[in-house]
Amino acid sequence: MYRIPTGDICMSEGMPFSQHYEARIPVPLSEIEEDPGLALHGAHGSMHPGDQVIVCSFERVGNDWRRLKEVATYRIVAKGKFLEAIRVGETTTVPAAKPIPIGAPLVELDIVTVGNNNFEVRDRAGNVIEQFGDRQQAEEFRKREMDRGVTGIAGLAVKRAFGGKFNVIDSAGDVVVADFPTKAAAEAYIVGGKVAA
Repeated sequence: MYRIPTGDICMSEGMPFSQHYEARIPVPLSEIEEDPGLALHGAHGSMHPGDQVIVCSFERVGNDWRRLKEVATYRIVAKGKFLEAIRVGETTTVPAAKPIPIGAPLVELDIVTVGNNNFEVRDRAGNVIEQFGDRQQAEEFRKREMDRGVTGIAGLAVKRAFGGKFNVIDSAGDVVVADFPTKAAAEAYIVGGKVAA
């Protein structure tokens, strides 16, 4: 029986009743199904009957919550010494990751004017790869990236992320691999299909 740590349960919407919470777990949802109220006991002081908790099961490696695997919604039905909760609705299982072919051309990049003096270099899915205050810089960046990226994994691109890190994204804009420390490491992943050392 997995008990969800308090730090992995948070309120998603403030409401006068029937609060909404989100929780994440690094184990299958079956690990909390026997007694979801006990699994949520870390938030006993905050939760009340009627509250909704969406629990997401992730593939986790260290502190990296890599991929969502399952999602289920629970309702708190009673609160005494322990919480009593039931699952409402079905458990949603996320399909396995699609294999990514190696050796196909990289995505095309376009320059889009934003406002009066800003230019964004975007992939064909509309994801912003870089931003510039000068069109010539945007053109040079686009040319450099297109010249350099002749082969790699089909449909992938590098996108700047928060905190100075870089993500590899697919053509739908979904993150394939997150938080590379450098742009070169993210590009190496696209070209070689593996994380650079």
